Amino acid sequence: MNGLSVLKSGLMQYHYIALENTVAAQKVALHLLESAISLVDFPEVGHAGKREGTRELVLSRYPYTLIYKFRAQQGLLSLPWCIKAKRIKP
Repeated sequence: MNGLSVLKSGLMQYHYIALENTVAAQKVALHLLESAISLVDFPEVGHAGKREGTRELVLSRYPYTLIYKFRAQQGLLSLPWCIKAKRIKP
């Protein structure tokens, strides 16, 4: 896993949210990092991604998707992207 990318994404989200609410920022950043770390033990939990060779883990608690690559034969996991999705209200 590319820990630097995960940390960078988490920190960017933290700083953005912290402008309004530091407690919420801490909760979101921690959830992003915990979700990324969980991929080490459960790398196939996400669904096939839109781009070939990627998988996507949609987080239910917050509107984020972790996009990652997992190569089972080599046991390699990289997490180059974390994106924020817009929630559509019913």
